[in-house]
Amino acid sequence: MVGTLYPSLLSVIQKVLGPNGVSQMGLKLFKSLKFLKQTAERFQ
Repeated sequence: MVGTLYPSLLSVIQKVLGPNGVSQMGLKLFKSLKFLKQTAERFQ
């Protein structure tokens, strides 16, 4: 169920934000995840 729900949710987000908005959001998410990973490694 989650597998079918997620792609439709993604397409709704793409329609709302447009393809450019989605890529920017993805980039922000990726950067923040990368930052969290670096921070976690620093504190080990």
